[in-house]
Amino acid sequence: MERQPKKEMKYKPSKQLIEALIRFEGMKCEPYICPAGYWTIGIGSRYDLSGQVVTKNTKPINKNEATKLLHDTILEIHRALLLNGGSVFNHNQIEAFIELAFNIGYPTLVKTRLFINAKKGVDLSIGDFTQFCHYRSNGKLIESKQLKQRRIFDWNMYIGAIERTF
Repeated sequence: MERQPKKEMKYKPSKQLIEALIRFEGMKCEPYICPAGYWTIGIGSRYDLSGQVVTKNTKPINKNEATKLLHDTILEIHRALLLNGGSVFNHNQIEAFIELAFNIGYPTLVKTRLFINAKKGVDLSIGDFTQFCHYRSNGKLIESKQLKQRRIFDWNMYIGAIERTF
């Protein structure tokens, strides 16, 4: 009897991930400059509905469109994580990395010691996550209380302390 290939499970982001991203990123239906200095729209999206980079001239969107952009970005990060060895992670860990990638950028995430060690199976600690709670101001490195709260959420999601519902 011939074996059938496993069907890839369709990923659906948890309610907790969606709510966290909305809480951390906020929702603005007109273009704005995010704290990192990028033109952004919706729930932290750097791209509009047609895939173009957001500029000050980007057309405003509504809440449904903002939610669609968020969902599309989450799925894009999820696919990229799986292609970059993310299949070794459980669902909680994937969602923690999606949330972190949403904030620091996917290309940055995959270069971090955090992600590289996690792929190798190294046990991580909360300190591995809270290293990403600083920003620069006038050449000084400053810890952000908001980013620290976000990283603690990421850690709790990573270890499965946050129950996921759909």
